[in-house]
Amino acid sequence: MNQGYKPQYYIEDHHEGIVFKEDFEKVQEILQAKSFESKKGRIKRYPFTSRVVCSSCGKNFHRFKNHKGKVSWRCHSSQKSKLLCNTGAIDEERIEKLLIEGFEKRYNMNQRSNDGLLIKQLIKELDSAEGVREREQNLLRVELEKCLIAENKAILQSLDIEALKERRKAVEDEIFNKTKLWEEFDKDHAFREASLNRLKDLNGSDKGIKNILDISFMRAWVIRITVESPFLFTIKWIDGEETVVGRLKGGLINGSK
Repeated sequence: MNQGYKPQYYIEDHHEGIVFKEDFEKVQEILQAKSFESKKGRIKRYPFTSRVVCSSCGKNFHRFKNHKGKVSWRCHSSQKSKLLCNTGAIDEERIEKLLIEGFEKRYNMNQRSNDGLLIKQLIKELDSAEGVREREQNLLRVELEKCLIAENKAILQSLDIEALKERRKAVEDEIFNKTKLWEEFDKDHAFREASLNRLKDLNGSDKGIKNILDISFMRAWVIRITVESPFLFTIKWIDGEETVVGRLKGGLINGSK
């Protein structure tokens, strides 16, 4: 046995291992994952995780469950100190209730007949959502390239470029602002697939939609829920549209009953 008095060399794949290389690497991945979980603690994700945002401080709400099993969501800053944010906790039941209100308001569900058109609309939205998102991103990238080309051309011709710079900056800002939304959208593929399957199981009956209006189903359309107050939310949907639900103090919303 060479104890170090002769040069030692490592030759990869020189001989057949006791276990297959693929199995070894897979085990290492599992061990690393478990090591991370043991140090950091396994992070559980729920349908509302990273999607409920405080309008006062901009921080996410986090999920808490008391000893009776009641679930609520609390602003991260407020949980640290009321001096940072005084937004109160919100019961998960209320979030779900207002989300249902927003979904029904968005699709005028109380004014629809049972003609199957709503199911077709919802399926079409989910089927085309990823294509719409990619097209929006590509169009903005093309627009940015056009702005850069125009700006460079103006520089070469010694022309004033201030207006071109402003246009280019506006496109860059739009891309920057939408990048976070695109990232959040991309994480929701599993929700969209599950909701598509549930819609198809209804066999064309619009009346059945109300029976499946739960958090997991509606999450397929939700990008963000901004908490204006514990009783008033703004819901941003996958198409960028927003719906305000709930009530302001005194029972008013947008200046009307």
